[in-house]
Amino acid sequence: MRYLPLFCVLLVLLLSLGCSGHSTGPNPVVPDESSGIQLSGNRLGNTNRFLMGYYGIGIDPDSLEAEIFPLRETSIHLNILNLLEKAPCTNCVKVKGLSGTPNNTILVSLEFTHPLNNPVFTVFDVRGIIMTIGSRWFPASGLLTSDMFLGNSELVNADGHTTLYNVTTFGQSPGGFQEYIHGKLATQMYPDTTLNGFMRHATSGSGNLRNALYAGNAVTSEYEIYKPAGYFVLGYAVDASWAMPYNNPVTDPQTDFPMEANCPEPWKLDANQNPVGLGLTSSGGETLLTVDVYDYQGKLSHYVPSVECPELWDGQKSTSYKSTGDGYATFEITVSNEKLAGDGFYQCLIGVRDVEDNSSPDYLDLTAYKIVRLPVGFAIPPNVEVFNASDADPTMYDRRIELTWDLLESELVEWYDIERRDFSTDSGGWVWVPIKSAPQGVGNWIDPNPRYSGPENPIHYRIWTSNEAGKSLGYAEDTGYPKLRNVGMALWCVAENASGSGAVYSWATATKDFNDCNTFWNRYGVNFILENPTGFLWVGNPEYIQINGGEALDMHDGHGKAQTPHSISNYYVGSVDGNSHKAYCNAYCPGIYHNTENIFIVMGKDARGTGAEEMPVVLAHECGHAMGHFWDVYLLDTNKNLILDDGTSCQANNTWCNTPPEIPVLFCDINACYAQNPGAHATNPWNLMWYSCPGKAIGNYNLTDRQAAYAGLWLQEYKNNYPFP
Repeated sequence: MRYLPLFCVLLVLLLSLGCSGHSTGPNPVVPDESSGIQLSGNRLGNTNRFLMGYYGIGIDPDSLEAEIFPLRETSIHLNILNLLEKAPCTNCVKVKGLSGTPNNTILVSLEFTHPLNNPVFTVFDVRGIIMTIGSRWFPASGLLTSDMFLGNSELVNADGHTTLYNVTTFGQSPGGFQEYIHGKLATQMYPDTTLNGFMRHATSGSGNLRNALYAGNAVTSEYEIYKPAGYFVLGYAVDASWAMPYNNPVTDPQTDFPMEANCPEPWKLDANQNPVGLGLTSSGGETLLTVDVYDYQGKLSHYVPSVECPELWDGQKSTSYKSTGDGYATFEITVSNEKLAGDGFYQCLIGVRDVEDNSSPDYLDLTAYKIVRLPVGFAIPPNVEVFNASDADPTMYDRRIELTWDLLESELVEWYDIERRDFSTDSGGWVWVPIKSAPQGVGNWIDPNPRYSGPENPIHYRIWTSNEAGKSLGYAEDTGYPKLRNVGMALWCVAENASGSGAVYSWATATKDFNDCNTFWNRYGVNFILENPTGFLWVGNPEYIQINGGEALDMHDGHGKAQTPHSISNYYVGSVDGNSHKAYCNAYCPGIYHNTENIFIVMGKDARGTGAEEMPVVLAHECGHAMGHFWDVYLLDTNKNLILDDGTSCQANNTWCNTPPEIPVLFCDINACYAQNPGAHATNPWNLMWYSCPGKAIGNYNLTDRQAAYAGLWLQEYKNNYPFP
């Protein structure tokens, strides 16, 4: 196996001899020559740290198989931007959507794709860091950041802030994996901020409790950036944390990796303000600031949070410990407007330094930061603390979601403003959409039109309070999903007679097909109900064992259409047009005819396959035609070389159903294509409508966001086509 030289040295182990690189202290201890400790001569900058060893990672450029050579054990932060933009991937950072808002901000949907498929390379706490030009200076911390109120670009919906990989770190780290890298999407002019906001990218799913980005997965997050008039400066980094797993091969990244694989510093800070009396005013006043610190390594692994707000007071103030919750510790402090600053909103910096920062090099600041704005002279309402969205509540009529919240006993609250995160088919990204303003005194609302969703991809909601002065500075957020939409399915099997003699398929395998199909479609709000849960409905005619298209129509007219018209009929036959591996769905245009009476699926007896050639996705794929009116995306690549025939569009090899005036046409999403990508067979997840990849489990398939949105719109528009209650 030959290897890409880029990965000869990836993970660096540092030994700290003496004090922290972020403070001063006595002279470091020098090891005795007789101790037997052999230190490399590579001193890291002017710190008291030496290169002790490394992990080599070899990657075969042909197969993209990778192998780790552990020399020392460590957990570490890495700027993996080069891995996503140079090698082994050149396009693993993508802009998936771009749109403006009425608030002078732009919404940018950024997708990060993990370039490797071996789960040993699962990474944790992946963060997209946005860097700009700054004007806000925090003197006690010595940090420069951006502030939209000072005319800077700013990531206004940041999950948190960090100093990692800022422009001052350029050229400082061994191997270049812990320093600033000028990315392909960056502007020509370099940013200057040393404190920058970030958004998290983690594989979705309730089982992901450690912010993991699984190998091969693609995850999109939406960045809301304030863009001032004039020039625009942008830099960025992609931060990831990793450590050697306990077990190799890795079967469950949640348990096979030590907790040290997550970032050492707190991964999340939440801050809330509770005004004391009138709160902060130009005459002084007070507010209680509460900080929740989430740290995988526990509250003893970090120092107490500090707060800096240079326009309201000098220096940093330390918070006091209050309590411990589920996965977090709470700290609080009462602050006042000591400098009698005038009315306005003032950026204040919360910092929580990890104890490992004592032995970290200067360029690797292991401190979690969060910027909050403290209002002076404004009657800003408090945040909602408790907010819940229902999960498949059986009492909710027709797929609805109930939202409930605890009413706040505050005269400052006039309205509760609710937003829902929806996919925009115009911009191609996810956006927050206002859906309800409830007056004070009302503590619940029922969303009558939620998108189709399930427990693995629930709908995100958030709630603000508001009054004439404006919105609360923070919001409460929860996820929910409606009852799944039941759709009938009938499983028919061709046999020699009506008693089932000589059946071409087994009920056990058909049950696996059905369960795999439901596993997939439950994610997108659809649940199939069997007409015949205990055994096949029989097509007792041996003439249909080897079937062609015309015969299939006759078979359906005499069986499913006549006997189970309210369910999608799936027929198991010996072969289709002489091919026992073939399967297809009979779809209809225009849409009014695409209903359970007319739709049917035909599967050859070997369509699923067995062993290494097994494809559990076949029935789920055919239901993509039946339930989503989807087009076969793989038909864009007729010679199966994983390169699009025309290179660009969904119109290659058009079918009659995609030709106007037959409206609506079968839906085709170009983003579901593995365009010009010879490495597509290693992709995970694999798209439902380009499904011919033996050996992939049903969990390895998905819909694109646009496909899922379209399927929901289709089912809403043509819900009477699927009459099962």
